[in-house]
Amino acid sequence: MRQEAVELAERLESLTVVVKTKAGEGGKLFGSVNNKDVADALAAQHKIILDKKKLVVKEPIKQVGRYIVPAKLYPEVQAGIKIEVVGE
Repeated sequence: MRQEAVELAERLESLTVVVKTKAGEGGKLFGSVNNKDVADALAAQHKIILDKKKLVVKEPIKQVGRYIVPAKLYPEVQAGIKIEVVGE
């Protein structure tokens, strides 16, 4: 189980997840991006199903830009998922 988590962590750290959402002037989002949005985008774009509870979005993302979202995959196994939030 731990080895699978380590392999998943390596895979997650090598990819970028793009989250498209409505944004206004200056890149401010209408609403925010949370762990469910990241999990849904990860599944749709990379076919990786990850429980949203494993994603640690400390504060909802409210600006377009690039972020690192930590994922707790197993005790002592974490990954940083690169997220790119783009406005529509």
